[in-house]
Amino acid sequence: MPAADAMARTPIVMVLTCAISPPQRLRSARSELAGAVPGVPVRVVDGLVEEDPAVDALFDAGRAQRLSKRPPTRREVAVYGTHRLAWQALLDSGRTTAIILEDDFKLVAPAALEALLAHLPGVLNSGLHMLKLFDYPRTRNGGWALERKFGDVSLVQWARPRAGMVGYLITAEGARRLLARERVFRVVDEDTKYFWELGLDIWSLRPLPVADGSDALGGSLLDAARNCTRRRRRLRRSLLGMVLTLHRRNRSRLAFLAAVLSTRNARLRRFATR
Repeated sequence: MPAADAMARTPIVMVLTCAISPPQRLRSARSELAGAVPGVPVRVVDGLVEEDPAVDALFDAGRAQRLSKRPPTRREVAVYGTHRLAWQALLDSGRTTAIILEDDFKLVAPAALEALLAHLPGVLNSGLHMLKLFDYPRTRNGGWALERKFGDVSLVQWARPRAGMVGYLITAEGARRLLARERVFRVVDEDTKYFWELGLDIWSLRPLPVADGSDALGGSLLDAARNCTRRRRRLRRSLLGMVLTLHRRNRSRLAFLAAVLSTRNARLRRFATR
């Protein structure tokens, strides 16, 4: 492989932060990455905060009222905008993939990340758009999933996708598809659960190498605003939320069935409770 092509296929690591993020988060992120991704460039993305005018330009309030169980707060829109800055930076870099980490991540399975990097060419050749390195925990059984193996690397595509964007690998094509939606109306975590809207092929690494370390780094920057919104709109949003959840589950089932019928070199498995 020519040197230029090899460099283009080497992922870039981007750590997302912003002006209101406590300084210890970025220090922690740099410490977590030290030695974990040798030879991989690391870039810090200084993202949006809720006061930025870009938040107003990005947010689609009308669609949020119709299509979100709970319209995102300004701070959540700013977080979405920060992820979008990283996606655009990937496209501008000329590289084919990036590992994107929020600054409160913790690396809990470094061997899984090391194995992923070792088998990355095969993983990317599978055509996926996003590989999640973090999912919110499943409180019940894991459920049905497609499983794909690349050496000792295991990828799963869940029939019931989970939210969570603390850490993930994204390809340039995945970034293009996500950026094709010029204005947003959900939180970024929820949008990945509506993967079919943008034709996204999303898998999760197993075991997950990344965890949410916010509790040890000053707590969540989003919870207070979220809780205020929930109290104000509890009844109306709960009724709409039930309708939207039913729709999402039905569409997810159909999309998963289509994946089962069309995916090669993958086996269908039922995962037990973890």
